[in-house]
Order: sequence, then C-alpha cells, then structure tokens
Amino acid sequence: MTGYNFTDEVRRALQAARERAAERGSEQVTPAHLFLGVTSRPGPVCTAMLTDLGADPSTISDRIAATLPRAANRASPAPLDLPYTRSAKQILEAAMSEARELGHGYVGAEHLLLAFLTSRSPLATTLEQAGLTLPQARIALLAHAPGGTAVPARERIETPSVPRADAVARAVAFVALGVALAALAAALAK
Repeated sequence: MTGYNFTDEVRRALQAARERAAERGSEQVTPAHLFLGVTSRPGPVCTAMLTDLGADPSTISDRIAATLPRAANRASPAPLDLPYTRSAKQILEAAMSEARELGHGYVGAEHLLLAFLTSRSPLATTLEQAGLTLPQARIALLAHAPGGTAVPARERIETPSVPRADAVARAVAFVALGVALAALAAALAK
C-alpha cells in the first residue's frame, strides 16, 4: 500500500476502526469496522457526499454495528495493532484504485466510501439499502473534490498532472459503465 498518501482523516478513521474492533473483542479489523471508523471521522468531502446522497451516517453505522458480533468477556483487552482481514485490505486497495482512477494524489474517506460500494459484501448491500449507489457516489465526489482540489496540498502527494477534463471524463465514463452494467444485470434477471 505504499505510494499513496492517506489523509489525516483516513489515518484517524483507521485508528478508530482498530478501536471499534478491539472494543468488540475482534481479533481482526473487518470492512464493517473500517466503515464505522470512516463514519466516526468522515471529513468534509465524505460528509458532503453523504449529505448529497441523503444518507444519515449515524443510522447506517448503527445498522452495521448491530451486525457485528461481540466477543465473550476476555481476560485482557484486544491489542490496538490488530491486523486487517483480507476483505478489509481489499477495501483499502480499492480506495487507492478509486483515487488513482480519479486522478487524485491522496486517499480520503470519500475514496473509502466508493470502495465500500464496489465490494460485493453484506456491507455494500446495507449501503445500497440505505440508498447509496456507486454511480451516485462518484457524481457526488466529483461535485465536491474534482481533481482532488478539496484536500490541502500538505495532505497530498505529487502525481503526474492529469488534466481536470480527463479526470471528469473518466468519472463520467465510470458512471455510464455502472448504469449500463446495472441495466444489463436487470435485463439478465428477467
């Protein structure tokens, strides 16, 4: 996961995810823990995205937290340096891919939100049931952080410059692809 600059908000969210996992006695950080960490510290762009999408982060977090098992009482608390499950690592990698595809030189909470929506997991299903869809989330991200300009320079790494029009065109293509795939899936389901 080297080569990408996680914003301070994401670093704090990852710490919160480890704390949520430890509180529940988990031995690993799962995607659900990651989501709880992100929604506890979403940052301004992710917050604006969720607002645009009509999502209430606390309601969604409560639904997801209710699905997490609580471990039996442990003799000692779980350590805070818990490893990530394979699926949690895949979410982090997907967030880096989303950032790269959008031409962003940083990975923010908004990219993690997109990554949660790309996963084929119960978490993604819960988000979709709450009205969050990948195409809409990508559009909301573009409305709030086109080209990564919403993140202070000190939180970004330098990447080869990508013309803003290219980044927007790629994002629109992703949205069109998502809509086309959804239509195809609906047609095949009939």
